Amino acid sequence: MQTGLRQIFSNTFWIVLERAIRLGVGFFVAIWVARYLGPSHYGVLSFGLAWVALFSAFGQLGLENIVVRDVVSDRGSEAEILGTATALRFIGGLIVVIGSSALYGIFYSFDNRTQLAVIVLAGLAQVFLAAEVIDWWFRSRVEWRYVFRARVIAFIIATVSTIICLISGLGVVWIAAMTLLNAAMLAGFLLIEWLRHSKRKQSWKARATRAKTLLLDSWPAILSGLAIMVYMRIDQIMIGSMMTEADVGVYSVAVKLSEVWYVIPLAITQSVMPSIVSARKSQNGSYEQRLIKLTALLFWSSFIVAILVTFTGPSLITILFGHEYRLAGEVLRVHFWAGIFVALGVGINQWYITENRLQISLYGTIAGALINVLLNLVLIPEFGINGAAFSTVGSYFVAAYLPAACFPSAAPAWRIVNRAIFMPFRRI
Repeated sequence: MQTGLRQIFSNTFWIVLERAIRLGVGFFVAIWVARYLGPSHYGVLSFGLAWVALFSAFGQLGLENIVVRDVVSDRGSEAEILGTATALRFIGGLIVVIGSSALYGIFYSFDNRTQLAVIVLAGLAQVFLAAEVIDWWFRSRVEWRYVFRARVIAFIIATVSTIICLISGLGVVWIAAMTLLNAAMLAGFLLIEWLRHSKRKQSWKARATRAKTLLLDSWPAILSGLAIMVYMRIDQIMIGSMMTEADVGVYSVAVKLSEVWYVIPLAITQSVMPSIVSARKSQNGSYEQRLIKLTALLFWSSFIVAILVTFTGPSLITILFGHEYRLAGEVLRVHFWAGIFVALGVGINQWYITENRLQISLYGTIAGALINVLLNLVLIPEFGINGAAFSTVGSYFVAAYLPAACFPSAAPAWRIVNRAIFMPFRRI
C-alpha cells in the first residue's frame, strides 16, 4: 500500500512539475505573444486555435482514459490496445486537419489565407499527437517521469523557436507553426522514451476487432469531447462571427488566464486514475471515499482561487497584458468561476469512466453545449464579451453538476458530488 501511495505521489509530482514549467514559462511567452500581436492579430490566432479545437474530439476519439483503464485491467493485450489506439488517433488527426480546413473555407472564405494557414497548422498538430498513446502507456504504469522529460524538452524547443519568431518580427502564421513544431517534437521524444524504457519490445499491432471495441466504449467520450469543445470554444467562434477579431483577442486573454487553473485538477486526476480503478477492483470499501475526497479537493481549491481572482482580475490583466487588453479584466472576474464546475466535472468523471457510464456525462456535456450556444445568442448582443463569460459559467454548471441528478443509475455519482461539495460543513 505504501509503495502504491509513493508511486501516486511521485507521479503527481512529475505531472504537476511539467504543468508548472509549461505554465511558468509558457504563460510569460503567451503574454509576450499577445502584446506583440495586439488584439486583432491575437484574435486571428485565437480564432484559428478555437476552430480546430471544435474538431479535436475526432482526433482524440475519447480514447485516453479508456486505454489507460483497459491496459491496467489487461496487461496481456497492451500491444494490441496501444497499437490500435495509435492507428485510430492518426486517422482521427487526418480527419481534423482536412475537416477543419474545408469547413472553414465553406462557412467563411477560402480567400482569408492567413486564417486558413493558422487552421491548417493547428490541425496538422493533431496528426502528430497520435504519439500521446505512449504517454498513456507510461501513465498506466504510474511512470510519468519519463513522459515529463519528453514533454519538457519538446516544449523548450518550441518555446525557444517562438521567442526567435518574436525577436525576428515574424507574423501570426509563424507563431501558429510553433504549435505544430511542439507536437512533432513531442512525438519524437515520446518514441525515444518508449524505446529506452519498454522492457518488452512488443510490436504494437492494430486490429479491426479491437478498434471496434475501443470505439464502442469511447463513442460517448467522443461526443462528450465534441460537446466540451463546443462549450469551451464556441464563445470565441461566436464572438468572431458577431463582433470583431479584436474582441476575440481581448476575450481570449481572459480565457487563457482562466484556463491556467484547469490543468491542476487534470494533473491530479491523471495521476490517481490507476489507483481508483484498482480500488474498484479490490472492493475494499475505499473506492467511493477516494472519489469523494478527490472531488472535494478539486472543487474547494478552485472555489478559493476563484474568490481571489474576483478581487484581483482587472489589475492582473492590465499589469500582464497592457492597457489595450483592459476590458478582459471584467471578463476574467466572471469566467474564472467556471473553473469550480470544471473541477467538479473532472472529479466525478472518474466515476463515469470506471463504471463505464460515460453516456450520462455525454448527456450533460451536450446539454451544456446547447445552453452555451443559446445563452451566447441572447447575451453577446446585449452584453458583448461579458455576456459570453456568463454563458460559459452557466453551461459548465449544467454540464458538471446536473447530469448525476437526472438518472437513477447515477445515484452514486450524485451522492459523491454532494458529499464532496458539503464535506467542509459536515466536519463543523
